[in-house]
Amino acid sequence: MNHPYRPQGSQIDWQALGKRLVEASVATQEALQPSPERARRILNERAANLARPSVDSHSVRRTTIVITFALEGDRYGLDTRCVREVRRSGEFTPLPVVPDFLVGVINLRGEILPLIDIRRFLELPAKKSAAPTHIIICGDARAEFGIVADTMHDASPVAIDELVPNPIAHSQRSRDCVLGITPDATVVLNGLALLKDRRLFVGETTDATTVSTEGDS
Repeated sequence: MNHPYRPQGSQIDWQALGKRLVEASVATQEALQPSPERARRILNERAANLARPSVDSHSVRRTTIVITFALEGDRYGLDTRCVREVRRSGEFTPLPVVPDFLVGVINLRGEILPLIDIRRFLELPAKKSAAPTHIIICGDARAEFGIVADTMHDASPVAIDELVPNPIAHSQRSRDCVLGITPDATVVLNGLALLKDRRLFVGETTDATTVSTEGDS
């Protein structure tokens, strides 16, 4: 069997071997410390790969990350881009003469925020309610309102294109504020629509009610 670096016979072709070693050394050095041109090309390829949407064998899939929670036995998902923080439910102030979906207000670091029961806001049939254990603080540039939850679950990706059209769209609020339902029966809320709905903001839930934490004297 002929060795790649030997001609016929037993002598090693040192010139060919040296050339191969130099080529291997150059390739290794370029991989570890690429030239500016090669580095730029690598970064451009990586950027293009990151910008390319993930594609399966059937279609292009749009996904979003939602934080999931349960309320009165039903499971909901809310885009994490609309969530500023999640906190344990503490004391809050109930309010008289307000819509039934407004369960009260809290003082969050000096800001007065309304607490929303999303089931009631979507005008779903009433269920036996328990005291909420968590509050999901929602907002964009700042905290705007909180959504009460019985149980918090993990954040997970949701394929928007796989959502079943809104099955609870019996009211205008449901049509506006629900994107659809996942195969595991999670109702995915339209967080951007919620953040634009003025009924969920302090002082704008009713025309005649001013929200405060002082209560009636």
